[in-house]
Amino acid sequence: MELQLDFSIGEIVYRVRREFRGKALAVGAEFYKNDVLIAKGVSPVNDELVKVLHMERDAFKRSVFSGQKELSELSDTSGEARKRMVRRMLGLDTLDDVQTRVNSDLRELSSQAAGQRQNLLSDEATESLKNEMADREKALKSNSQATKKERQILQDIQEKHRAEKEKFDREEARFKRHSALRNELGQAEERRTGLILQQENLRKKEGELQLQKTKLDEMRVEFSGYETDKKMLDTLEHERSRHINREARLAKINETKEQLGVSILKIKTLAEQLAGRSVVEMALNEKQKIIADLELEIKAKLEDHRKIEKQIGGIQSGIREREQKLESLRALGNEGNCPTCLQPLFDGYDRALAELSNEINSLQTKQLQDFDVQKKEVVEAGKVLREQQDAVRNEVGKLLQEQTRLAEIVRQQSSEESQQRLLEARLTADETILREIGEVNFDEAAYLGLKAKLTAMEPRYREFLSQENYLTRELPATLSALKNAESGISDALQKIAALTAELATIGYDEDAYNLAKQAVANFTEAFQAQTETFRALEKTGLELLNEQSKSTERLRNNERILAQISDKLEEVELLRRLTEMLGLFKTEILEKISPGISREASDLFSRITKGKYEGIRVDENFDFAITDGGVFYPIERFSGGEVDLANFCLRIAITKAIMELSGSGQQLEFLAFDEIFGSQDEERRMEMMLALNYLQEQFRQIYIVSHIDSLKDFFPHLLEVQFAAEGSTAVWR
Repeated sequence: MELQLDFSIGEIVYRVRREFRGKALAVGAEFYKNDVLIAKGVSPVNDELVKVLHMERDAFKRSVFSGQKELSELSDTSGEARKRMVRRMLGLDTLDDVQTRVNSDLRELSSQAAGQRQNLLSDEATESLKNEMADREKALKSNSQATKKERQILQDIQEKHRAEKEKFDREEARFKRHSALRNELGQAEERRTGLILQQENLRKKEGELQLQKTKLDEMRVEFSGYETDKKMLDTLEHERSRHINREARLAKINETKEQLGVSILKIKTLAEQLAGRSVVEMALNEKQKIIADLELEIKAKLEDHRKIEKQIGGIQSGIREREQKLESLRALGNEGNCPTCLQPLFDGYDRALAELSNEINSLQTKQLQDFDVQKKEVVEAGKVLREQQDAVRNEVGKLLQEQTRLAEIVRQQSSEESQQRLLEARLTADETILREIGEVNFDEAAYLGLKAKLTAMEPRYREFLSQENYLTRELPATLSALKNAESGISDALQKIAALTAELATIGYDEDAYNLAKQAVANFTEAFQAQTETFRALEKTGLELLNEQSKSTERLRNNERILAQISDKLEEVELLRRLTEMLGLFKTEILEKISPGISREASDLFSRITKGKYEGIRVDENFDFAITDGGVFYPIERFSGGEVDLANFCLRIAITKAIMELSGSGQQLEFLAFDEIFGSQDEERRMEMMLALNYLQEQFRQIYIVSHIDSLKDFFPHLLEVQFAAEGSTAVWR
């Protein structure tokens, strides 16, 4: 749905377009100034309208637009409710809200200032805190002097301790080097002793290995032929394996040939059993065709039977209909009236009875009997067809069993042919392997004799090999180790001589070392004691500084709170003055517009009533009174039509007052009224129309929404909503 409104203020033409679009009814809006888009979207368009009209939406609805039944609201309320309504119409409720928020801020700031006062230090506490800080300052000065003195003592002790420490470090270096050389000398002597012992053991082992080598050389002649016999046995074992493989392959070939003969014979027997298979299939096809033909004939007979049943049903329905007519006529008698033409029956009664009886008799005796005969013939023919069909189906069942048996034979034949091909392939493979093996000449007795001989010699031969391998590995290693031991002994002797010479040049004195060590220990204890004294003074000074800092921060915090309270009190004073000014401002507005509302309403009301009532008065409480004969009377004294006229005039006057308060440089020459004629009689309507004509001098456009057709002729432009089946349309007239 789309709505577009064009309006002008001065020489500027504006256009507002709003829409609902899509299933979700998305809201859209556009605002044009002289055909140039200046805002898009609901909120931006609303903001621009406020700038152009110089009034908010609520102010617009309270001024230039009057909704249905809103005119009577002024008179229907009284007291505070009326005052609130008029203040709301004038926009003073916004000032009330501002004043309420200002008062709320005023109370909150006052409460905050009072709360902060509770956190302030008292004068006594402030003075006491300052005295404590002065005493602490003296203590800090004394602590600083003592700390300086103890630091100097600590430095003197530290210098003496450093000198003694350097002396001790030199003596300790001699001590450490002396100890290291003593350890190295002991290790060198231990190594020399170990190498001498190792040399003796290796020489003993060398003698044993040389003796063992002599014995093995004597045994080697005995086992010289063992390797040759071992190779001969390997050759015989290979020939024996070929002999065994050839014998096994020959046995397998003979077995496969026997199986192949059995398979060929079985395939021949199965082929003979399948000789009549085609005859069975032909007979089966013929019988199945006969069954299908009989099925068609049976369906045709069933269709004939249904047709006859339908015809019999029609005849029976006709008989029942005629019997019902016959009963109806008998119930009427010959003096009754015909139910169709409403004429007396008289002589036609007997004739009608006779005709109906004859028709019933004809239907029962002739047509029904003929159809019963036809029905029996069809049923009998159907039974014969069913019997023929059952007989043929029995034959088909037997043929199907025979077909199944022959299919099983075919499966067996296929399986046997596969088995035959498998046996033939296996036979070919075995014969090929047999040809690859070839002829074999194997002497079993020679093989067993040689194997027994080697088996008897094998334990002694293995022992010989083990000893020979041990000798081959250990003799060279022993000789090499013996050589290394001799070289190590020589190196150890050289190192012992060098370490002994270096020990003589160090100049280590155990008494001098102990004296230096004791001197360092004495100065270390003094240094630690002086350090503890100095640290204690430093700690005391830090604690005093910390307490002094806390006291200083408390005084600063107290000063900050005093400054914040002072700022809040200044702001409280500003807010108090602001709320007073808002009250004075609202009072000034009311004093300014109240006479204007009375004057505008009185002039218009006097013109509408043609001078019958001199005017309307609006007091400071917005109570309304109408002048009648020079006397002001409450608005409740007058009739409903007169009250509506008064409300109409008051609304116009209030509208002008609101437009003046809006601050617009360009006055809105526009009014809109929705259903304001509903409670008026014809005379009052005419009077209100005169008032609207009078208002044309001040408002360029006045819109009236109404359902009263008689008012159409009073307006130069009509936008009429017409209803139709396909929907409503709006047409300018």
